[in-house]
Amino acid sequence: MQGTNRIHFETAIAKAMLEEIQGNQKIKQILSEIAAHLRSTVLSPIIEIMKNNEQFDDLSPFLKEVIYSWALKHSKEDAFLGALLPDYSLDELMKTASGRAMLLTAIDKNLSPENIKQISTLQEVIAFIKTLDDMGYCYFYDAETKSNLEE
Repeated sequence: MQGTNRIHFETAIAKAMLEEIQGNQKIKQILSEIAAHLRSTVLSPIIEIMKNNEQFDDLSPFLKEVIYSWALKHSKEDAFLGALLPDYSLDELMKTASGRAMLLTAIDKNLSPENIKQISTLQEVIAFIKTLDDMGYCYFYDAETKSNLEE
C-alpha cells in the first residue's frame, strides 16, 4: 500500500474505531473497567501524593514529568484534539497547587464510569482515549521499572 493510500486507510480505520466507541455500550463497559483499574493503580496514588506535597519541587523527577506532560496535553497549548482544559494555559495548570488539583480532578472525572457511559461525541471519545493513554504510560512505566511513583 502506497503512502497516501495507507494514510487514508489508517485514518478511516481510526475514525471507525472512534465512532464505534461513541455508540457501543459494551465497548464503553470494557473501557470503564480498564479506566477503573488505572484510576485506582495510577491516578489515585498520584492524587494522594499531590495532596501531601503542595510544593511541586518536592515531587520525584518522574512525577514532575508526568504532571507537566498531562498539563501540556490538556491545556490550550496542545494543538491536538481531546484537551480536557483547553481554556487554561500550561502555566495556569502548573504554577499553583490549585491548578494542578484542577487538572487531576478533570482527569479523574474523565475516567469515571458516569462519564464513560455518557460519551456521545467524537471529541468526548478522543478526550477519554487521550486520558486513558496518559494513565497507561504511567502504569507500564511503573510496572517496567518496578518502582514506586514517589521515587
